[in-house]
Amino acid sequence: MNKKGIIWISAVIYIALGLVAVTIILSSSLPLINNLKDKATYMQSKVVLYEIDKNIKEVINEGPGSKRFIDTVIIKGGKLEFVSSANLLNEIKWFDTTQATIVEPSEKGVCPNTSCIIIKEGDLNIYQEKTIIKDEYNLVAYLTYDKIRLLFDQASTQGPTDITGKFSLTIENQGIDNGQVKLYIKVA
Repeated sequence: MNKKGIIWISAVIYIALGLVAVTIILSSSLPLINNLKDKATYMQSKVVLYEIDKNIKEVINEGPGSKRFIDTVIIKGGKLEFVSSANLLNEIKWFDTTQATIVEPSEKGVCPNTSCIIIKEGDLNIYQEKTIIKDEYNLVAYLTYDKIRLLFDQASTQGPTDITGKFSLTIENQGIDNGQVKLYIKVA
């Protein structure tokens, strides 16, 4: 009977050691996996921004009446926002909260103003700023358009905000008004 007890105790100890080893491996690799996931989300969103930018430029160059339809746009993480204002600053912006360091992070509240590190990749601007949570950052990638007026429901300049998931996009050149190219953008 004593040998059976020793076998069971040994089995329980081996199982406990195995669980401890698996827990240590998972806890040390989980931040790395999340970091890689955040970087992949950023790269995918950057490709989406470049695709939208390419279509906007084609529509502008072709003149009034030109139209582009992007059938499937997927934002897997973060949010996409269209910003249009009266002061001719029009932006298409993607933002997300991440623990991955994509670019050198700036202090919270300074971006995109002074003392902020903004990386330019072609027309795409990228910055990252710290949040109040340790090792967490706000990552922003945006395109800025000058002398272009973004329209969203034929009369309004209020664009859709916080878009995520799968959607389609229509971009139409509606001509020039007061020196601005009017682009109608429909998100469906």
